[in-house]
Amino acid sequence: MQSAVAKMDDKLGRAAIIENGSPLFTGATSSGESQIRRWLLENDLIEAIVAMPTDLFYNTGIATYVWIMSKNKRPERKGKILFIDAGDTASEEEIDKICKTDAGYKEIPGYAKIVPLEEIIKSRPCDLNPKCWTTILEQRKAFDKEAVRKEIIQLEGKRLAVLTEILDILEELKTE
Repeated sequence: MQSAVAKMDDKLGRAAIIENGSPLFTGATSSGESQIRRWLLENDLIEAIVAMPTDLFYNTGIATYVWIMSKNKRPERKGKILFIDAGDTASEEEIDKICKTDAGYKEIPGYAKIVPLEEIIKSRPCDLNPKCWTTILEQRKAFDKEAVRKEIIQLEGKRLAVLTEILDILEELKTE
């Protein structure tokens, strides 16, 4: 990846790099992989990351990702990364949707999300997995803590009722 960036023209340089998932999130924050990601972020070189379907390449089931790099982003793209989760199929329609989403630079709930670099660096120490930003993050935002708390209290009440019933049965068996 660093080699491709080094070879890109400073004014018009763009590159699309196909990788497996490892470069997106492996390594602790002080590891080499994480430091490379941080450097790419701090230098605003990543324009988009697209999660492609597994089984895209013959005889392997690994997930693949396309990193779209640019040394001269358009003004509306500066300081941001477009994450696209196109991990379902590699049909012509899906490829067309990826291209239109990237060209239009638009968000589609559960599919494409534009995220400011500061948010990525702060909230997820250089985790660049598109699923984290397009799907999982949306699910976390929709998570209703109060409803879950009430359900836990209700289930705990049921658990205690069942436990009391079991103890009563055991007590009856003991007296027989």
